[in-house]
Formats: sequence, structure tokens, C-alpha cells
Amino acid sequence: MTLILSVKIMSQKERENFYRQTTRIVDHSRDAVVSLIELYVRRNHITFEVFINTNQHAIFHLCFNKKPCCQCVSRQIPFSYPNRVINESQLTLMIDANGSRFPSHIVNCKINFCCCKAKPNLSMDVLDFTIARVLLINLCKELVWYDCIALPKITLQDFLNMNRHVLFHERHVAVPCCSCSPSMTFQRTRSAITNQEWNFLFDTVSVKCFNQIVVSNMHCICRFNASQSLSQHNIHPELGNTILKLCCPTMKAVEVLRQIRNTVYGHATKAFLNDSEYIQYKEETETAIIEIAKLCNKENEFSKRLDDLENRPLDEMIVKQKISILLENINRENNIQKSLEDITTKLQETIDNSLGKVSDTIKSSVENTIGDYFQKINPTKLSEEHQIQKSNLQSYVIAQVEAHVSENTFVETKIINIGLSCLNGKGVAVVVGPPGT
Repeated sequence: MTLILSVKIMSQKERENFYRQTTRIVDHSRDAVVSLIELYVRRNHITFEVFINTNQHAIFHLCFNKKPCCQCVSRQIPFSYPNRVINESQLTLMIDANGSRFPSHIVNCKINFCCCKAKPNLSMDVLDFTIARVLLINLCKELVWYDCIALPKITLQDFLNMNRHVLFHERHVAVPCCSCSPSMTFQRTRSAITNQEWNFLFDTVSVKCFNQIVVSNMHCICRFNASQSLSQHNIHPELGNTILKLCCPTMKAVEVLRQIRNTVYGHATKAFLNDSEYIQYKEETETAIIEIAKLCNKENEFSKRLDDLENRPLDEMIVKQKISILLENINRENNIQKSLEDITTKLQETIDNSLGKVSDTIKSSVENTIGDYFQKINPTKLSEEHQIQKSNLQSYVIAQVEAHVSENTFVETKIINIGLSCLNGKGVAVVVGPPGT
């Protein structure tokens, strides 16, 4: 009996670990990145609505990356990314497709969102972590460069030379150089910087190796100096994003939060985090959040919020709602039709509220239902990241069921078979009633 009680206490603690880290990611990571947008808007003495209208042309082409619009001079897109960065469903959160348009709009142009203005009285409440990050790295570069150059009182050339070693190995991913330690290993297999981009950033100079290179197959990077003709304004946006993500303290913190978010959602396969995993993710997440908060002068505010999260009791149902944000992100990032949003909510609630004592049949039905749902709402091929999110959602639901079964907190009733039949036949079943019935 003591052993069973101990196992239950341990499983509950590990589930709480997972829930606390989920809250840390969904709420506090998002709020930290949004704070950077707030800082940029405040420094420019504008509202968020004005910010979106000022950058409407750029935002439009973050979605329609191959299609010129009425504002494009000589039908030339100002910059182009290989793939769209945001999609139409995300634009809908910020841009009023049915509202007034800018005077530059050509009446006969039928392109969705072309020259459309921001929604009236738009607030940053519409931003999730993903959209806030996109706006930050594409439209708030002045703020990010300030963190790299103006704040430490150095030049762009100083900044690039200080990070020359990091950037060199984004060009030559598996080539040792004179600044490498003997134990250095190379994780990347693809270059993030092309040879042309490297030559644009750095000039070759005739100097002796400062590190006294002795191995013939090593490259000496001491002979590279940042070009004196460079400014942050003549660096291509995509190259600039690469440099900032690799070298800027704030952007490195944002990328850490993004990676942890994806990794922790990977733990949805078991819906638990053991203590060692939890401590690692907690420390990494809080360090990144505080790094961002320093630039926003909100270090004390976020420190207090993080402490409160660690010490206050958890409401399991509220945290489950936060986890369901994952499904909402998938909807937005794959341009789901608005008519399916209600089905999304009902499906998640159905899964959480209608499952009884698990069996292979029930688990199979849940997996197939979610799989069929995603197939219906997105018949095109999902990106690799979205495939992972879809798999994690399925795994999370099954893990929740298995956890309750292992703790013997489910009782099978007649409604189970009725619900399964409805799920298999129609894809949605709504079960209502007081808890425990």
C-alpha cells in the first residue's frame, strides 16, 4: 500500500512539473517576447495599430512572399523569403481584410489583404509567441541591433569581429580553425551563411595568426576583418536575421525559448517531466526570459511572476487549456477555415471529458479521430514542425488517459461505447454532465 501511494505521489509530482513548465512557456515566454514589441512601439511613440499600418507592406510580403502588390515599385517585391513566414489566418488577426485600404491601392486588384489597414484599436493581445517572434525579427531590428551595438557602445564592425568565430563556422560547418578548442565538435551539417555573404561581411587582411596556428589543415580566421563599408541597413534581411539569432543576446534568448517550447511539447508523449528534466528546462527558460526582461527593464516583474508560478497551487484544468493552445497554433499556421474552429474546441473537450477506462479499442479510436481531424482540416502536406506538433497532441491525449488508468481514477460506463460509436461515425461527440457521472 505504501509503495502504491508513493508511486501515485511521484506521478502527480511529475505531472505538475509538466504543467508548470507548460505555463512557463505558454504564458511567460510569450509575454517576454511581446514585451520587446511593446518596448519598440513605446520608443517610437506610436500605438500597436500604427506600428502594423506603418509596416503593412512588409507584413503583407511576409505572407505573400512571391506576389507583388500595389505598393511594390515597378512590381518588384522589396525583399523575398524562400518560404512564407506567416499565413493568411495569422494576417487576419492583425489586418482588417474588409476594412478601408491605403490610397495606393489599385481598385481592380483582387489580392486578399493588399493595402488593407490594421484592425481598429488593435492590441497586442492577439499575439502569440510565434507571431510576436516573427514581428520582432523582421520589423523591430532597430531594437535588436541596439542591444548588440548601442547598448554595449561598440560599432557594427566590433560586433562582427567579436562573433567572427561563430559566424565562420556557420560558413564552414565542419572545418577546424585557429580559434577552435581541441575538444570542439561540430553539430551542424549545413551552412547558414553562403560564401558570397561571408565575403560581403568580412575583408581579408594580411596579418599573422594571433593564435599561433600549428596544424596545417586548420583555417586561420585572424586574417578576416569586418568590412568597414557595412552598416546594419545594407545587410540583407535574411542574413541579418541569421546574424542576430546567432550572436545577439536577446535573440539568442528568444531562440532558446522557441527550442524549449518544441522540446517540452515533445514530452507530451508521456505528459510528465521528471525532476531532473524539470530543473533543466526551468533554469534554461527562466534565464532566457530574464535576459529578455533586462532589455525591457522588467526584470523584477518577471522574476516575481516566475517565483509565483513555482510556489502557487496549480489548476489542472486551466493548464490543460494552455496546452490546447498548441492545437490553436496549428490551426492558425495552416490557414484553417474559421468554420472549423468550433469543431477544434469541441474535439479537445470531447477527448478530455468522455474517455473512460482505457482499452486498446479506445486508444485506437482517439488516435484515429485526431488523425482524421487533421487530415480533414489540412489535406495538404504539413511541415515537419507541424507534423511533430500533431504527433505530440495525439501522444499527449493518450498519455493523459493512460495516467488516469494507472491511477485507477476512471470508471467505465455505458456512455463510453456510445461516445466511441459517435466519434467513429461522425468525428465529434459532446458529453455533458456533472463531474464524476
